[in-house]
Amino acid sequence: MELCFLAFKVYFEEYTLDKNKEEMQVLLKATSKVPGRLLAMYNAFYLKTLSQSKPNTALEALYSLSRHDATHYGKMIATLMPLLDSLCAGELGELLTPNKTPDIFKTFWDFERIISHKQVVYIGLDSLTDPMVGSALGSLLLADLAAVAGSKYNYGKKIEPVNIFVDEAAEVTNDQLIQILNKGRGAGFRVTVATQTIPDFEARLGSSAKAMQVLGNMNNLISLRIIDPQTCDYIENTLPKVRVKYFSESTQNSLSSQDIFKINAAKSESTSEQEVPLIKGSNLINLPDLEFIARVGASTVYKGKLPFITSDVAN
Repeated sequence: MELCFLAFKVYFEEYTLDKNKEEMQVLLKATSKVPGRLLAMYNAFYLKTLSQSKPNTALEALYSLSRHDATHYGKMIATLMPLLDSLCAGELGELLTPNKTPDIFKTFWDFERIISHKQVVYIGLDSLTDPMVGSALGSLLLADLAAVAGSKYNYGKKIEPVNIFVDEAAEVTNDQLIQILNKGRGAGFRVTVATQTIPDFEARLGSSAKAMQVLGNMNNLISLRIIDPQTCDYIENTLPKVRVKYFSESTQNSLSSQDIFKINAAKSESTSEQEVPLIKGSNLINLPDLEFIARVGASTVYKGKLPFITSDVAN
């Protein structure tokens, strides 16, 4: 509720028109023994003066949240508070929320600026050491990228490609990543994700349908050796089918009991055709190191091998 009061005050002072400023000043000086009633007056002023000309969904969501039962809300965020403490403490807190006082020796960066300068950012989340913070931080960064994608799509004058590579994607997958995969192409976003198995996505997202939603937005697929049967079956089913012809031949010889020199012989041939997988999923378990199966686009399939680099660099 305190945060909501502060947000309303800052928003009013920034955007209230001159004709409403006197009413605003009276409201900001008002006091009440019932904070909720006063906050409702702030919201009523926002709806009357700014909701049409300067709507703000974040402010509206914050007000809605402030009306939530405090006890129930406390239970909802009980597990979130330790995580927020970790994200806001020490060097990590300074990195994520720097003090933006003028300093000629510091440059502040966000994804929009990085993309506009055509620069590269590498982020190591250290999930092996602290998986909870690494996962949360990765999800926040992907959410920020989704917002940048929306801004580029809506307001970008020149859409240039942006390449995003997410290793161990199951650690950070969230709804925003799905949105980038689903709609990011219009903003020039090209995403490459790497994971071990499909169950990794299911465990992260809580359902197989969500995992399939991630995979269903992938145009291309590259598979190295896999030992998970479910993932093998998925890759087998996504590869195109082929028709195979089967040829069979049979012969039969028999001797007459009445005439030993009389031989009865018969020969038959048949041809059949059957649709079979191009590559059986079970074969992926036996792929040697650095060999892969790739599906590019709808139906182009490659079987390849990454080369070994053996030549020494000359001194």
